[in-house]
Amino acid sequence: MLVLAEYLFLQVEVASDFVSFVEESVLLEVSLPVAPGFLPISVAFGIGASFRQLGARDLDAALRGQVIGQLFPLVALVGGFPYWPASDDVSGLLGARVSL
Repeated sequence: MLVLAEYLFLQVEVASDFVSFVEESVLLEVSLPVAPGFLPISVAFGIGASFRQLGARDLDAALRGQVIGQLFPLVALVGGFPYWPASDDVSGLLGARVSL
């Protein structure tokens, strides 16, 4: 049997530095199946939209891509790359995710 995706779900995320921004993201995430004996990790990709604002700042929207590497059953590394067309800027983020 050929399996193209292990899971597909909608992810909602909120991030902030509590000073200059609040960013909300909605992403569609797809995980590739793990090949037995190849690598002990799962790789997932996401694409969606991000919205950023705080205080008097105007709402800013971005197209966001994301790569997730599941290292252990509950822990993953996450790399996100939002493109902000209003400022023609690409920012990057690296973080960890713990699944409950």
